[in-house]
Amino acid sequence: MRELQHRIIHELGSGGFGTVYKSRLMPFGRVIAVKVLHKGDQEDEQWEKSTDLAYKGEGTILPSLNHPHIIRAFHSQGWGTPQVEIFMDLMDGTLADLAWSLVRPYRALADTVLCQILQALDYLNGLGLVHRDVKPQNIFYTRPPRPFPGSTTPDSTMLLLRHHHFRLGDFGLCDSESAVSAALSPRGSYPYMAPELLATPRPRHAQSHKSDVWALYVTVLWTLNVRGLRRTMERTGVIGEVLADEVFYLDNGLQHLEGMAQVNPRHRASARRMLKTLGWKRPVE
Repeated sequence: MRELQHRIIHELGSGGFGTVYKSRLMPFGRVIAVKVLHKGDQEDEQWEKSTDLAYKGEGTILPSLNHPHIIRAFHSQGWGTPQVEIFMDLMDGTLADLAWSLVRPYRALADTVLCQILQALDYLNGLGLVHRDVKPQNIFYTRPPRPFPGSTTPDSTMLLLRHHHFRLGDFGLCDSESAVSAALSPRGSYPYMAPELLATPRPRHAQSHKSDVWALYVTVLWTLNVRGLRRTMERTGVIGEVLADEVFYLDNGLQHLEGMAQVNPRHRASARRMLKTLGWKRPVE
């Protein structure tokens, strides 16, 4: 496959193993996102393992996926060089950006994210994969085209949020459940880690698809800013044990989250079970 040419417009963001750019495909003119993975010159063995995992997740696993609520990677190039480029659809922003931009938390936003990302997690679980880094910064969205039904009503913001399309992205930590459960130490973003990953001593085979469900539970609480959770997480970094000690799902009529909030992963609902609880029905193909 021939290499695609593109012209960088500006940087969108960067992480531990790469940088994402808004770019223009040449000569077509289509605006896309390009994630550049940097191998780096680090001699640290742990760094090498981490970058190898990022290459596997972003460069191998992600392009093989096909789901409406997972970021689409349509091309990659540069394998065998220090710089691999992953070409992806351009999104309008992250859930984190969107939530902070609103004048108040909207239940419509949290419900939409919950249902759509549960579908993504159910799909990954069906393939035996664990994402390991579900959080607002890794959930991306596109706005609906205007006008949409009800866009001129007083409740247009709520209706607009229900028409947003969300996709799970950043697959740098994604791996098979067998590899994840055998790992000596858990991976992920600390405030979103499930209680079993923070236990001492940590149980064997602790990290699983149930850990992703917990992370989405915390993401929903963050989106709704339950008990001022956003600022608390910024200031102190709320961790799994703290959330496990509080019955957060009873606040604001969130009893439907009870299955996700179970401290014991054996009792925690899977993504598919949660979808059934919420009354979601799989579209007829």
